[in-house]
Amino acid sequence: MPLADSFNTRSVNSLRLSKMNGVPSSEDLKYALKEAAQKDASQKDARKQYLPYSVELPFTNPLNAGGTAFLIAVSAGQGVLPPRWTFYRMEGDSLVKLWVRETTEVIMIQGRIKVESLYQRSGDTGQNLPVIDGELLGLSDRLSPEACPEADGEGGAEVVLLESQGEELLCPGTAKCAYEPYDLFSRPLSGTIVESVPIDREEVNKLLSLLKEPVCGMLSFHAFCIFLLSWCSPRPYDEAPLSLIVLKVRGSDGLEPAPEYLSGVAKCITRLCAPYDVTAYFGGGEFALLRWGADSATALTVAEALCSVIDESSLFPHHVSLRVSCGIATISALSGAPKEPGMAIAAARAACDMAYRSGMAVLVFAGS
Repeated sequence: MPLADSFNTRSVNSLRLSKMNGVPSSEDLKYALKEAAQKDASQKDARKQYLPYSVELPFTNPLNAGGTAFLIAVSAGQGVLPPRWTFYRMEGDSLVKLWVRETTEVIMIQGRIKVESLYQRSGDTGQNLPVIDGELLGLSDRLSPEACPEADGEGGAEVVLLESQGEELLCPGTAKCAYEPYDLFSRPLSGTIVESVPIDREEVNKLLSLLKEPVCGMLSFHAFCIFLLSWCSPRPYDEAPLSLIVLKVRGSDGLEPAPEYLSGVAKCITRLCAPYDVTAYFGGGEFALLRWGADSATALTVAEALCSVIDESSLFPHHVSLRVSCGIATISALSGAPKEPGMAIAAARAACDMAYRSGMAVLVFAGS
């Protein structure tokens, strides 16, 4: 059914489209925005005071295991203010607001709802993905530093260090942890009242600023490794997986883009990602994203959304042509998946390099 024929009236100042069985495309969102603007214009002609008109589009993501429904609502820009987008999770007749954003960048909104409407599937989701085989690159049980593409700056040296030390930073394959972390919220406190400890966000931000590199204002390589190492502390492998996405940006000449274009790429990444994602700039046009709980299929969707957002972003002039390549490695219980942080970085970099040389946007390391 075309969107133009699918309106259901909810209230005087909102229209709800029929539920879609898929993530709305950028064209669907542009249509909803156009309808909201037209309704606003008709209201302005009818009366001086009015509430901004909103068009609502409910949908489900086919990759969503639980069948959770979502809703994106848009109201047209008012004066100098851009359109207002509100993203909800639907719980029966109730709506749980997830975020609000005022922007004219429809492709950014489409990318965010595509990524954030993902709920993990159960079982092995690593089937039928564009992958590279670690055996073809000599990256079998333990990846050798020679198989990893050389990194600009200090990044490559750190990977070699992790590999040469041979540290087992994760428990082996099917082994279980010898202990379980204490979880305050999962255990009764025998009637004890516990008050929340105040966290000084200003001090936290000051500390984070010391961990950032100067070009893009993102975490540096070594700061990124701190998060990666802490998230990879010993734990049962049947818990949530951990995916690492390495994204490399090159100009039309195959070289590192100018700093202002790298800053634009950084903005695209941070706008698309969730607050709990760890993002970093390694140098030499190489970015990284760490997402807890994402299997290879979820990470593939995130990487594809990143490529689309960067390719179509209004942050870059029309004459600027950027080539984006992504490599994915997932630390999980799957056979052949990397089992420690240094291997994950090397595998993601190898997949990214192979994606670039094969003319593909995204590749997943085999076994992830």
